[in-house]
Amino acid sequence: FQNFVENHWPDCVVRAKGVLWSDLNPDMCYLFEQAGHQMRLTENGLFVDSAPEEEKKQILAETPEIMDQWDPEVGDRETKLCIIGRHMDCEAVAAKLDELLTTWKHAGGKAHEDACVGARQTMRLHLSSA
Repeated sequence: FQNFVENHWPDCVVRAKGVLWSDLNPDMCYLFEQAGHQMRLTENGLFVDSAPEEEKKQILAETPEIMDQWDPEVGDRETKLCIIGRHMDCEAVAAKLDELLTTWKHAGGKAHEDACVGARQTMRLHLSSA
């Protein structure tokens, strides 16, 4: 993702913001922000699913709405980006982001080999072009 952002980020993108997860550290939630030529990727805390079982149960009991987006294989891990651009080919940008997906097994997970980090069920994109 970092290579894509640094070397292939479309000029038509005006603003982007959201959370993502990476196979480099599949327990960490990252916050991505971009405005113009300024981009930042920072750690945003651990995903709930990475917590010890008792702590996870307590968090879920206190904030049950987390389960609204819960995936049976990857828990609350997801990539959710909002991308705003001018004259942007939304399908082309989505296709480029899809190329960055990796398998959950590769990311260190215990799920099936074909489950994808950020796959359409766990990657939510909102693309808007003016």
